[in-house]
Amino acid sequence: MSGSHWLCLRVLGAALAVVCLLAPVELAFAQDADVTVAMQNSLSFAPPTVHITPGQTVLWVNDSSLAHTVTSDDGLFDSDLVNPGGTFTWTADAPGEYQFYCQPHGSPGLKGMSGKIIVDTSMVENAGAPQVALVRDNDPLPER
Repeated sequence: MSGSHWLCLRVLGAALAVVCLLAPVELAFAQDADVTVAMQNSLSFAPPTVHITPGQTVLWVNDSSLAHTVTSDDGLFDSDLVNPGGTFTWTADAPGEYQFYCQPHGSPGLKGMSGKIIVDTSMVENAGAPQVALVRDNDPLPER
């Protein structure tokens, strides 16, 4: 092989090594999400509504063959176009309901390709609370 071929192979090998090093970093960020929402070819978000607590992160993954956006109705966040295979994350700071939509395929007010994030502190407050079991009249009493 000539010297220029060896140089091309070395450059290609170095580029491949860089790609291999960066791939696990992207996977690590994806694992930090508390909830994942898929952007689908059916021009919908799945699930369309998610429940989280303040400080948790939503990860949108574009499983579609089309580009989409994740744009909040109130302008709080906007992903710009997310290409197929791409992702977008948003972390909730405060309780509330946050509606979002895809600019090319939906519009504010839960029209078309849209969804909602419900950020609720009661999930945190009630996490350690005792659970109440309901007993119907015809249910046998538990043995002691």
